[in-house]
Amino acid sequence: MHHPRTVAAAALAAFFAGSCAPATKAEEPSSRTTATAACTDDVFDMLIRNLNGDDDGDSRPQSCTDLTDEQWKKLISEQADKALDASTDRSAANAPSSGREPSQLPQVVFKVWGSAASGVTTTYGSDSKNLGSTDLPMTKKVKLDPDAVYYQVSVQLAHSGGDIRCSITIDGRTTADHAKGSYEVCSTQLNNLGSNGWR
Repeated sequence: MHHPRTVAAAALAAFFAGSCAPATKAEEPSSRTTATAACTDDVFDMLIRNLNGDDDGDSRPQSCTDLTDEQWKKLISEQADKALDASTDRSAANAPSSGREPSQLPQVVFKVWGSAASGVTTTYGSDSKNLGSTDLPMTKKVKLDPDAVYYQVSVQLAHSGGDIRCSITIDGRTTADHAKGSYEVCSTQLNNLGSNGWR
C-alpha cells in the first residue's frame, strides 16, 4: 500500500508536469543538465501556492523555460515531495479553529532546512512567546494558541553564508521564505485573522 503523502506528491507532480510544461522539441534539448537555483525556488513556491489554494496560473516560471520536458518533470517530482514536507497533514484544514477543545487545537509547525557552513541562529514562536534554536535542519511543533496575534520564524545566516528555507504551517496553511548568502535572513509569518483563519 502506498503512503498517502507519496500518492499526493505523485498526483501533484503529475498535474504540473502535464499542464505546465510547454511543448519542447526533442531535437532541441536544453544545454543545461540541471535547473538553476532560481528555477528550483520558483517551482517550490508555485507548489506551495497550489497546496494553499492560491495558485495563480498553469504557466512554467520564466526561470525554467529552457528546461526540456524531461528535466521539467523531474524537477516537479522532486519539489512536490519537498513542498508536501513543508506542509502538515491537511485533513483538518477546513475545520475552523474556534470552538475547539484545547486538546483538539492544531499544532504550529516550524521548519528550517538547507545548508549553512557556519550554522544558523533561529528564533520562532508567537507574539507572546519566542523560542530559539541552532538546529539545521529543524522541525519544531507547538500547540496553537488561538489568542496569538501571529506566529513567526526568523533564521539568520552567519558570515560563511548558506542557502536555507524556512516555513510555518498552521491548520493546513503554509508560508515559506528563502535566504542565500552571508548574514542573510529567512523570515516568514502567519497572522491570526480570526474567522478568516491564518494568513
